[in-house]
Amino acid sequence: MMLFLVTNGCGKGKSGTKPSAEIEAKLAAIRQVGEPVTPAELNQWYVEPPAAENAAALYAQAFAALVSEDADSPSFVEKNQKALQLLHQAAT
Repeated sequence: MMLFLVTNGCGKGKSGTKPSAEIEAKLAAIRQVGEPVTPAELNQWYVEPPAAENAAALYAQAFAALVSEDADSPSFVEKNQKALQLLHQAAT
């Protein structure tokens, strides 16, 4: 069933067909206010911050360092000190 839905797009049009006039008008209105409507436009829209100001790597390290355990466990915070340190560092 899942393969059918993925390959047939849930019955919502065919690949490669042009969007309807209504959709084209909505996309044009979005573009007119300066918002992206395609993945390529979205990629250009975001300005990547300088490395010294980009906390994304710290957040990734923090999430990777999290120890999976019941958050209600008394040792949860103790076992996740590395992740907490990285999260505090990323927040600054």
